[in-house]
Amino acid sequence: MSHPCRDAILHAKRVGPRSRYTKVRELLCTHYASHRSLPHKAVHYLLKVPHRAEVNAGGKVKILIFAGGTGPVALQQGLFQTFERELDGLDIKIIVNAYDNGLSTGAVRRVFGGQILGPSDVRKNHTTRLRLIDSQSPWLEFLEHRFSCETATARLHCEYVVQTLRDKLQIQDRDTAGCDALLEGIDAFFNVGMAHSISYDDFSIANVVYAGLAAQNEYSLRRAASIMAAAIGVPDNVLLNDDESLFLGALTRSGRRISDEGEIVTWANEADPIVDAFFVDAKGQESLPELCLEAWQAILEANLIVLSSGTQWSSLVPTYASHGFTSAIRESKAEVLMVMNREPDKDALGQSASDIINVLVPRYFDANRVHVLTDRNSHPDLRDLTPSAMCKVASLSQADLSDPADPPDKHNPAKLAHAVGQCFFRDYLDSDAFVFDYDDTLVGRKNEYPKSSRYNVNAIRRLNRLTTVSVCTGNSINALCLREHQPSMTVAPVGSEDKPLLVFADGGVNQYLYDDRAQCDAQSVGITANECVAPSVLLTADRCASVRQILNCLSRVGIAASLVENRGDAVIAIKPIDAEKRPVVVSLVRFLMLSFGLEVRETGRTTVEIRHPKLSKSFALRRLNTLNPGRNITYVGDECESGNDSDVATLASEHTGLRCLRVKNPAHTALFISTLLRRFADDGKR
Repeated sequence: MSHPCRDAILHAKRVGPRSRYTKVRELLCTHYASHRSLPHKAVHYLLKVPHRAEVNAGGKVKILIFAGGTGPVALQQGLFQTFERELDGLDIKIIVNAYDNGLSTGAVRRVFGGQILGPSDVRKNHTTRLRLIDSQSPWLEFLEHRFSCETATARLHCEYVVQTLRDKLQIQDRDTAGCDALLEGIDAFFNVGMAHSISYDDFSIANVVYAGLAAQNEYSLRRAASIMAAAIGVPDNVLLNDDESLFLGALTRSGRRISDEGEIVTWANEADPIVDAFFVDAKGQESLPELCLEAWQAILEANLIVLSSGTQWSSLVPTYASHGFTSAIRESKAEVLMVMNREPDKDALGQSASDIINVLVPRYFDANRVHVLTDRNSHPDLRDLTPSAMCKVASLSQADLSDPADPPDKHNPAKLAHAVGQCFFRDYLDSDAFVFDYDDTLVGRKNEYPKSSRYNVNAIRRLNRLTTVSVCTGNSINALCLREHQPSMTVAPVGSEDKPLLVFADGGVNQYLYDDRAQCDAQSVGITANECVAPSVLLTADRCASVRQILNCLSRVGIAASLVENRGDAVIAIKPIDAEKRPVVVSLVRFLMLSFGLEVRETGRTTVEIRHPKLSKSFALRRLNTLNPGRNITYVGDECESGNDSDVATLASEHTGLRCLRVKNPAHTALFISTLLRRFADDGKR
């Protein structure tokens, strides 16, 4: 049956970007015209829906985690401590469902007649994030505070705890404005008569606040989550699959219906395992979650999707079962990685890794879409896949994801993060040589992504000790700045001593040795020009105009000499040229170069280049392949689909020994280099 949210998104992929937002809103408003207001999932998250080709272009590296409450703790810790803390340019989001209905979570849902979702998993993920970015925050004590008291004094206790939090924030000279939101949530909760009829035994005060804020905002838990994220001081990155309040149930193999979420979590019946999930609304009518626009967009925009470990039937499968989920995953270009539990959970007791795959594929995921990661030290049933299950997945990776000291049901955060990185970059790690573009790959232009750029500059030297590394840039050799900064994210080097870095510059055709070992405190580095790897495409070639002729032409039409740079007789660059003036400059210079048969094009953000039509970075890759026949090479660049890296991508499609890794920014490159360095370190230990 047609649904307006999905229809709007499908339409958005057909219309132009200018009219997309307006048309999506028009379709939704038309459908819900008879309602008092649009549903929260349609109104509050009505974001621009991108084309599939647009979603991965530029911007941050986006990692999306499907999770429950405590299941992704190790994964979030590992990603933060290993990558995110030291880099900029990463965007990690988490999608949870909120069908928890036990303990105080179930109680606050009953207070509002089942019109709100259960806040516990949102709260737990906010707590995890806060602990990572500010482990000394007084908000942590508040988020984890549980109390038991008489019903008549519950409100007073909650207000007292908020006042205590305010005092602690003031002592640490922190902003106390967030406490006002807490009091608003408490008021909204206790202004409902049912709040004075429940038992407050081992009760989460944060659940009271989240529930009250949701009720105050048209029963939207997602809006409550945004308010709380701002109050706490964490990113608003915990999303919901659907903001409509439903209740989760399950079906067992024998046909028994389990109508309580709390019973699902503790089912533990190997003889009659859970095989399916169902949903009902507050009136007991069967319903189905509808993947909201915000979640749909997060899936389409993701570069990496991680299906975290956790309770499958209560925390993960309900999200996958949302209407529209399978279509969104199918539309996404993201790599999809599933982290298998180390120990069976009670809701899936007796079900092996293969059983879980057989449930998920192809019901929710297309065959050969999901890459599975298991721990070699896990429960035997969760370590391997049967041949039939293997046929349904894209790959199975077994890794050491824990230490003997780790709890039997917990992954080691650092090991898990590195294993995720190795799965993400699995097609590009096993190479004999690595070639990196410079601008927006190793280093951001105009000081964009400074932390990631600094890491790459440091790490490229360490990597050069361990394997064959080179840089290939369209810029001049003098534009490179690869001097080592203060070390960060250090991985112990294994292998040979420092050696000069091989650089292909000036459009990628002039070969240099870049060496700053002896002059690390000086203003200059040692640069030795070796040779040109493609003399036929230099501007000094017989059929081309001489560099002097080109410079004279530019001077005669009024282009200042200060704007003109000769890059090794391979490229004449005119920069900086304002964006509004570039089309005029390009048109004029093309006219001047017409008789010389030279190419004129825009590159970067402010540059116009004059070059031989056949000038290409592919000459550098051909030279490396000639020097090292039979060796595999990985090229890393940000313009592999267009721009000056596209020739390398074309060459890679013709030669099996060359792989082309397209990155979005220096942070993406840093993820790759960090993963690569850890791989070399692990190989050295073995």
